[in-house]
Amino acid sequence: MTRMHALAALAFLAALAGPAAAQTVKPFPTDRVERAKALFQANATGGSPMDCITTLNYVMRNGYLEDPLLELGSQIDRTFAMLQSAGHATAPKVIEFFDERGKATTGVTHPRKLRESALDAMVRMAGNVRGWHVFGLSLMDGYHSVTLNLDLNDAANPKVFWADQWSTKGGWQEYDKAGLDAEIERLTGNWWTEEKKPRSRTTLWRVLPTSQSRVAISTGSINVRAEPSAGATVVARTTPGAKNRVLERQGSWLKIELANGTQGWVSAALVRTAKATLPPRAATTTTVTTGLSGALPTQ
Repeated sequence: MTRMHALAALAFLAALAGPAAAQTVKPFPTDRVERAKALFQANATGGSPMDCITTLNYVMRNGYLEDPLLELGSQIDRTFAMLQSAGHATAPKVIEFFDERGKATTGVTHPRKLRESALDAMVRMAGNVRGWHVFGLSLMDGYHSVTLNLDLNDAANPKVFWADQWSTKGGWQEYDKAGLDAEIERLTGNWWTEEKKPRSRTTLWRVLPTSQSRVAISTGSINVRAEPSAGATVVARTTPGAKNRVLERQGSWLKIELANGTQGWVSAALVRTAKATLPPRAATTTTVTTGLSGALPTQ
């Protein structure tokens, strides 16, 4: 085989591999996106929102990935390193800035304009596969943590929804391509200071969906209580060996959902947890209550 023929054969194989590789990208189930949306909105409008990374971690565990026991970090880069290690996220995509003179900057000069569109980068990372795709967004090297939800159901008209703890955005706000880039540029430019010269990069990670949820399995029939307390009212009993979806954790108690939709609390000491494939649930309105607080970036 000549060199030209070999190159032609490699090009042909690459062309075949391209579309197939794109199909390995799996969108998120709509019910999980809707559940995450409810969590974001309840948190942002409930009067006592969690800080940005706590919000992101909470919704990753309880909305998108349905694994309340998932170990995550105290900063967005650490969270996504842990998600990537667990097979729940891609490698990071970094987008740097141009300064006001159109020169590339990593924070040495005031950042003005993204070097490429964030939405275009997300569409490429999603392989242009139809459906919902979820991304982590780090602004100014981790100063603010955001979740971006890309709606590619109409590939010719992609939509993106910004989700964080800010009440001004209601926890969930839609942007078009120009609007998203402008918001990232505005916030980064406002937060950057000449005195500190922080790294101005924007980072994206694509979250990888899982078909499995965390479940609690009891060896016997145990009490399911209305509150995470041994003295709380018993609302049901588990069926031995049944796989009940885990919704939340508080200390040594797990909130579970039985097959008939009943929700309540069981002692973690009386069940074992595992991953299992369960049928999707219909989206419900979720209330988030928390006493957590922290230093929040301002707009």
